[in-house]
Amino acid sequence: MTDYSDAAKYPNGNWIAAGESKTVDKITYKALSEKAFASEISKPRLKPQGKSEVGSDGIPTGGFASFRITMPGTVTFKMISGNTDDAPNRFVHIVMAKKVGDNIEVVPLYEAPSDPKGSDPARTLEITKEHLEGTKETATVYFYCSGNAVNFHALGFAPAN
Repeated sequence: MTDYSDAAKYPNGNWIAAGESKTVDKITYKALSEKAFASEISKPRLKPQGKSEVGSDGIPTGGFASFRITMPGTVTFKMISGNTDDAPNRFVHIVMAKKVGDNIEVVPLYEAPSDPKGSDPARTLEITKEHLEGTKETATVYFYCSGNAVNFHALGFAPAN
């Protein structure tokens, strides 16, 4: 599980410049094309500072986090609205992109309004062998938001036994 209070890994302030990406502990974060990805270690959280940019193929291109998997397991995530009153209008999306033959297939895994408060517990999501069916390569799991910004408080993956 991520520890966004680690100032050595997630320095406070505008952590990733607009349009740039950074990988920490096997999780890649990509800033929006015109806004930096910020870190606020006192909360602790990462802030994309706007709704994610998503391509016509359903794969996010900015304002997201992602990691690669090769097997089933449990995803843990805590993504919370920066504005309690607006939480119902800020959606969390989790999709998986996998190569099937010569095509990239996007598999929706989760879509719901963001949790409104930091005290809400982390959520879990099972990725099954059926989700990975058809690919022999690494799949990428993407976490992003629509409506407006949703802050990252925790991300993790535990392979199935």
